[in-house]
Amino acid sequence: MHTWKVGGMSSTYGYSIPKTAYNYEVGPNSSNITYSAKIGLMYVSDFGYASSANYWTTALDTYDALKDNNWMCSGGSDWTISLMSSTTGSVFRIWGACSVDSNMTGGTGQVRPVFYLNSEVIYVNGSGTSSDPIRLS
Repeated sequence: MHTWKVGGMSSTYGYSIPKTAYNYEVGPNSSNITYSAKIGLMYVSDFGYASSANYWTTALDTYDALKDNNWMCSGGSDWTISLMSSTTGSVFRIWGACSVDSNMTGGTGQVRPVFYLNSEVIYVNGSGTSSDPIRLS
């Protein structure tokens, strides 16, 4: 079981650089509202940190220019677990052009399940496709 911080943040922080988003999602400025589950969704900062480190000072709402440098860019609209605290019923998402924006929770989008591994988990094999899933031990 993992405790996910889900208190939300304002668009000012969610559209900022990955470090700022992280600080307001799970870091020292985060809310104490949590959700316990084995599986969740990615945080906005997870998406930001999936780019090369030299892009970590780029605002997340302008990441579309970096789409070739971020392995999480899928071309679809991906939901995050990060709520937008300034707008009821709205969450941050990674939209098709590969930057951060927000949408109402009733909208459409892709879901990428996220879970944490401890140091005892070992990669066995697999590439992560439906025909060759990743296997862990």
